[in-house]
Amino acid sequence: MRNAVRLVVCLVLALVALAPSAHAGPDDDRKAAEKLTQDGLQLARSKQFREAIAKFEAAQKLFPRPEIQHNLARAHEELGELKLAYDLYSQALKQDYPFAADGRTRLAAIDAELRKSYGRLTVRTTPSQVAVVLTFPDGSEEKQNLSPFATWVPAGRTKIVGTNPNFRTKEDTVDIAAGADSELQLTLQPLPKQGFLVVRVNIAGATISLAGQPLGKSPLDSVTYEAGVYQLDVRARGYAPHTQEVIIVQDEVATVNVSLVADATVAPTPTSDGVPSWVGWTLVSVGAVAGGAALYLQLGVARPAQADANALPPPTGGDDSEYDRLHQKAQRYQTAAIVSGIVGGVVAATGAYLLIFESPDDTSDAARAPRVVPSFAVSPDGAGVGATLTF
Repeated sequence: MRNAVRLVVCLVLALVALAPSAHAGPDDDRKAAEKLTQDGLQLARSKQFREAIAKFEAAQKLFPRPEIQHNLARAHEELGELKLAYDLYSQALKQDYPFAADGRTRLAAIDAELRKSYGRLTVRTTPSQVAVVLTFPDGSEEKQNLSPFATWVPAGRTKIVGTNPNFRTKEDTVDIAAGADSELQLTLQPLPKQGFLVVRVNIAGATISLAGQPLGKSPLDSVTYEAGVYQLDVRARGYAPHTQEVIIVQDEVATVNVSLVADATVAPTPTSDGVPSWVGWTLVSVGAVAGGAALYLQLGVARPAQADANALPPPTGGDDSEYDRLHQKAQRYQTAAIVSGIVGGVVAATGAYLLIFESPDDTSDAARAPRVVPSFAVSPDGAGVGATLTF
């Protein structure tokens, strides 16, 4: 394959073969192609194959001829780029040219060499206009844009991904054995025809559903949805529900303007705007009162009782000593303080969560509802509960 004498002979024959074909294209292009081919031959003789390839490619663009394609294949073959050389020889041999026999001999030799570690894979796709990316076992990739096509694939598992803007992406894998011929059919499913929906509501935070499926809260901008006819439902706390038919057309924007009408008789629904704000504030207040009670029990009762006990001389025996009485009192109030603190923290945290994540808009009826702020205290002797009503 590396016979320099045969290379020079083949390249010279390729140059000579260009001369009788002047009628095949504009004279200027033919002359320019001849000059580029001569330059490529000179570079190939000095084994500058990469530079020769650039010349041959430029000549082939100006004045396509199988002889130039053969020269191009020969240069890639010398560089060890057998896959590309195989494809170029195959393209050149679709036509007859003076040294086609040499091309067929070289093609057969490359085929035999590649089959030692490669397999031949033919890929067909539906539709035919699919961009196919083959990822080989070593991580390298090859891209094809039209099917069917055949290519050499290294032995091992190859991943194949086909894409088309109007179809769902399809992915498959194929195990290739060295020297084997394999085929793969890649069928892509068409994407549903889609349009766009914009919903504007006079109330911010209204719940929007389409065909029974929640889409989000108002305002709703440019949601992609499958084309068709649907039932639109818009709801907000304190307003009458709004329902209407919506038509979504492929590649078009359907804009719907909804004006909800206030209706105090409408009961809250599961799709309302959340928990009223006063609930969160009530829980926060209860938690704060419980926290204050915990501090009072710990600092105002338990600690002074323990201090009084520590000031007394150690008990000499018996369960009715003044030291034991004060010490047990301090422990009881300290336990009550711990319980009050835990309860207050949990209740306050729950109220804060409701205010941050579940509270409705401040302008809603729920936000303007009367608030009940209870008071709460715990002690070893009992508990007290009160309430304050605010408007």
